[in-house]
Amino acid sequence: MPNTFLDAEKSEMNDKALSAIILCLADNVLREVAKERTAAAIW
Repeated sequence: MPNTFLDAEKSEMNDKALSAIILCLADNVLREVAKERTAAAIW
């Protein structure tokens, strides 16, 4: 992410990306990545 973003903006963007990825996962894959906290960790 660009350095010009505030930490709050980075956190919000990561949360939205994480939510979008989780919504697209099948149940069996979701069980494997449920403990991850960032979109990058899931990707």
